[in-house]
Amino acid sequence: MLVTPKRGCGVAVHRMTEARPDSITPESAALSSGADRGSVDRLVTRGFWDARHERHVEETRDARESAPGLPGRLCGRCRTRLGAERGESYREFLAQRVFRRYLPKAANWRCLEIGCAPGRNLIAFHRLFGYQPFGVEYSPVGAAETRESLAAAGFDPAHVIETDVFDSMFQRDHAGRYEVILSRGFIEHFTDPRRAVAAHVNLLAPGGFLVCTIPNLRGWSYPFLALLSPEFLRSHNTTIMRRARYRALFEGLGLGCLYCEYSGMFGLFGLALRHERTWRGAVAKAADLLGEAADLALFTLLRGRSLETPWSPNLIYIGRKEQA
Repeated sequence: MLVTPKRGCGVAVHRMTEARPDSITPESAALSSGADRGSVDRLVTRGFWDARHERHVEETRDARESAPGLPGRLCGRCRTRLGAERGESYREFLAQRVFRRYLPKAANWRCLEIGCAPGRNLIAFHRLFGYQPFGVEYSPVGAAETRESLAAAGFDPAHVIETDVFDSMFQRDHAGRYEVILSRGFIEHFTDPRRAVAAHVNLLAPGGFLVCTIPNLRGWSYPFLALLSPEFLRSHNTTIMRRARYRALFEGLGLGCLYCEYSGMFGLFGLALRHERTWRGAVAKAADLLGEAADLALFTLLRGRSLETPWSPNLIYIGRKEQA
């Protein structure tokens, strides 16, 4: 079921032309290194992503071995009463409501996520819409993690392709193959994100849907990150984190805009600092607790309501590729 374009959308053919972050720890060295960025001007390196995904594997294992505290259990109950998953943040709950409004269910459609580690977005889209999950990931650690996630959920791990999405052979062999392209926290890691968007569109089948989200680091997170983790801000192209600038990235590429808007109420980013044994780590741990408390309050008091503003923690674009 499709809907008419919403406010924030203009109307926007195709062509083609990579990555994502947190804060200091092993990744910080990769942020400052110019090696490994390749012909596309990336703001982070493969080494950064390898270190981040290795840490995520450790965090996932630790989470399985430890029971959630009282705030986590209370928040989990509030989430499930509203139809959300137990570990889902309020901003993700709101984003999924937008996705359900604009995307159809289709069990035979292929959904390719660009920058797919650790695989939870693909599994969530299958749960919501029935799409068959595929992913492309250029970090070997991230690709292995995603294969493990998909296999555990009953999907073919061979659907995860370990390569650079900008690779010319990949772009040629996969052009126009996917009914849905999913991109969550990817294009903001390039000095020229429009080239990244063009690579997404090239892989999309005519009439297919592009779902692209980025964090809004010019919202609530900005003062926190500017003070504690300026290197994290530098790993993002914050110039595109305003609705008009973001929408302009998709114009003229053969996409009809269905939705382009801020999303969510509150969110902090860059909290990998909590792994540091420093004063920054202590502040980040406190921010973690604040975020958990805010999530509990939002689920309890707002119960699915939201007010999108330039302070919202995310930007969402949904577009449909023109028919050939």
